[in-house]
Amino acid sequence: MSNCLLARSVYVVTSDICDYEVRRGLLLVSLTNPTVQGIQNLDNLPAVIDFLPLTQMVRLKITTVTKKLNFS
Repeated sequence: MSNCLLARSVYVVTSDICDYEVRRGLLLVSLTNPTVQGIQNLDNLPAVIDFLPLTQMVRLKITTVTKKLNFS
């Protein structure tokens, strides 16, 4: 999917916390299924998309949006 977006010159970005959560999940899965190879793909992802740091300002914005959506 990201290749389709990149081919259309769409700027793809995610956050460092997403990388952490996906990486953690892949590590847990690899404990029961050693054939999972997702970590290498994740390691290569910064060459394709950008990662934003999770700053205090971002955390506060997430809290504001979450409250507006009534997810809290």
